[in-house]
Amino acid sequence: MNGTELVDNNTFSRNIFQSNNMMDDQYNSSGVRPYSSAQLTAFAVTDALVRVIFYTAYVVGIPGNILSAIVWLRHRVASENPSPTYLAVLAINDLVAQLVDGAYYIIGCYPDYHRLCPALFWAFLFTIVLDSLLVLSFSIVRLFAIRRPLQVGAYVASCVL
Repeated sequence: MNGTELVDNNTFSRNIFQSNNMMDDQYNSSGVRPYSSAQLTAFAVTDALVRVIFYTAYVVGIPGNILSAIVWLRHRVASENPSPTYLAVLAINDLVAQLVDGAYYIIGCYPDYHRLCPALFWAFLFTIVLDSLLVLSFSIVRLFAIRRPLQVGAYVASCVL
């Protein structure tokens, strides 16, 4: 059409009505379009992959964070400089985050509402914020150690006090 031809409104509306009817055939009686078998297979594969990654993170992360905290909190390691203390607290914080997040999923806060869900949610957010602040403070201590290697203990002690 070049704009000078007239469009028959009946034909135009009949074509739209027919295309809407064809689209209605793709939907079931509740108005929800059913997924194709390829989409369902992709959903199942994605769900299985997410579960494998989720469980692997817990199987490796919980013992790893416990072991890291034990190693960094040994008196000989922790007394040399403040960095092991930050790393130990970071490992403990990550362990708490994993346990809180695991409890959040075990209780099932997504499909149903439980009394502990808000507390677990805020505890998990607190661990995320604390994690960021610990990484920032560790980076600042490392900056002091690079800029003034002989005075890092004095800077950290004055910041803590």
